[in-house]
Amino acid sequence: MAVVRLSAALLLIADTAAAAPTPIVAAPAGWNSDPEQAAQIASNAPANQRPAVEVYVPHAPGVALIVSRFSTAPPNADEARRALDDMYGAADRAKIITPSVKVVERAEHYDDERKELVATQSVKSDTLTVSRLVVAMDKDKITAALGECVIRDDAQPAMVEQCKAALVSLDPAVTARVAFALPATAATIEPPSAPQPSMSDGTKYKMEPIVVAQDAKGTTDKRPIFVGAGLVVLAAIFWFNRRQREKFGKDDADG
Repeated sequence: MAVVRLSAALLLIADTAAAAPTPIVAAPAGWNSDPEQAAQIASNAPANQRPAVEVYVPHAPGVALIVSRFSTAPPNADEARRALDDMYGAADRAKIITPSVKVVERAEHYDDERKELVATQSVKSDTLTVSRLVVAMDKDKITAALGECVIRDDAQPAMVEQCKAALVSLDPAVTARVAFALPATAATIEPPSAPQPSMSDGTKYKMEPIVVAQDAKGTTDKRPIFVGAGLVVLAAIFWFNRRQREKFGKDDADG
């Protein structure tokens, strides 16, 4: 639970999330956006580098869809590699704090036809987090769209499937795309744990029920959002911060 407490503490800074010029994802029908939680997540990034963030929740508690989109210039295939390593690394760093965090699945491929990198990851802790990263570039910038379904054990199966289906619609909002080759990783990335049940093998995770007090108004349970935020946009923020350090280091060297 250390990851949850750390994430919640970091996210309790209210701000306005960067508005996405076009939707990042096609939200499932009937799901509601949660701009307040999106603003709290986006507030972790520096004000001039805030990613666009969207949060969606269904009418029933137990699952949340969190997506973000972030860009950097100039376009560079190394940045695609870094974005991918940071998504993987967020889970691996979480394991240092909470050993119960387990990487279940990882996969990545470059789509030649769409000129985009696509990577997926499933991570189990107190919840199951299914992630998808899509990276594309044009002549001016490289953009990544990152999405996660944060799933509690008692989530309705239909809601889970709706969330996972929405991840396929992640949109980096890059039109005139240019092809790129993904460099090899220089980071130490832990392989998925094995053997572990996956989202598709029919095995159900056995987790203790999460008891959340409900107020008289029956407000939506936001716990899955805070749990997932520790892994989702933190990867984007890590990428942003690293870019800033490299920029300042280059400016100092030039000076």
